[in-house]
Amino acid sequence: NPADNGWRAIGDTDTEEYINTLGNNVVVDFDRLVEIEPAVLAIYDMPIGTDLELRQDENGRYFVDSNTGKRLS
Repeated sequence: NPADNGWRAIGDTDTEEYINTLGNNVVVDFDRLVEIEPAVLAIYDMPIGTDLELRQDENGRYFVDSNTGKRLS
């Protein structure tokens, strides 16, 4: 699909069954995704294939590379 940029935002409570159920997924533009989660602005230019996890602690929300465990600044 030419409109598919490859981004997938999946919640920590979304099960595979939920994700695979027609109607439980919605396409949104990047501006809407930023409204939902402003932290994505920090990862906009990440390379294709990057796998990240959004975490939160007392200092706020941040992304961690799922493969290396390294926190992204």
